[in-house]
Amino acid sequence: MRKSDVAQLRAQIEAEHLAGQQALSGIAAGTARHQVIAARLERMQAITDSLAQHIGKREAMHVWCEVLEGGPLPSAPSTCGHMDESASEQSEKKE
Repeated sequence: MRKSDVAQLRAQIEAEHLAGQQALSGIAAGTARHQVIAARLERMQAITDSLAQHIGKREAMHVWCEVLEGGPLPSAPSTCGHMDESASEQSEKKE
């Protein structure tokens, strides 16, 4: 898969995330709002699954977490629960 394909899938994940965030502040209320947000999350997951087929599950989850956190992740553990392999290996060596 080309980098541009990965970038396109990432942009789709970002668009779904943004739409879900906008649903939180939109005029829809209750069940309708929940359904919109749930649908956006399902689409984000489907796109991430497609991305995982090309770049691997770990990297696809890294992209997902970057989108949710609003930018590139550091190599240390993030609030999304992702840990870079090198950071994981270093912590195992210390133990």
